[in-house]
Amino acid sequence: MERMRKRLWTTAGVLLAALAGASPGDAAEYFTDAEIERIRDAQNIERRIPVFLEIAGVRLVRLGIMEGDAEVADSGEEGNGLTRTIIRLLDPEAANELDELARQQDEFSNDLSVFTQADLLRGYFQALDEAMDNIDDAYERGRGNVRRPLEELLEFTQDTIPILREFSPRNRDQEIALEDAIEIAELARDGASEALDVVPRTEER
Repeated sequence: MERMRKRLWTTAGVLLAALAGASPGDAAEYFTDAEIERIRDAQNIERRIPVFLEIAGVRLVRLGIMEGDAEVADSGEEGNGLTRTIIRLLDPEAANELDELARQQDEFSNDLSVFTQADLLRGYFQALDEAMDNIDDAYERGRGNVRRPLEELLEFTQDTIPILREFSPRNRDQEIALEDAIEIAELARDGASEALDVVPRTEER
């Protein structure tokens, strides 16, 4: 069943629909318990979006198509490796927020070994889908400034779409998951770009 995104994306002139049949189901299906906990801990939109992008990015590291901490990628123990992954994609201030969030946790074990390569691509899809939903909800309800999260989403998708295109699927399941991942990334990129023309700039103090 298709569902249109809400006010922000449609105002930007982008009607984004979830992909019927191929899109991931509940977040729990393609996110680990540790990741779900981190999402819950990130209460405001400016903290939550970097977490979603971090979750998406570490899957590309796990797939071997994006640089990351080799020991982290091999062991499935993410910890600070997740943060180092996203530091290369977001501005230093956003990375500092992720560092602070990680420091608030005594121990973070995030085993991605349970996921197939197709599942990792679906996790990337799910993370971007959830990021867009959260930005849209925050915009509609007036909960926080969404401009910075939009900028982060735009930069992340611009950086990772070419990386995704480097992945060579080995079977039909991976091929479908890759197509969906690229499509959601392109929709997020285009939607964020157009939405930034709508959302007012934050006034510098």
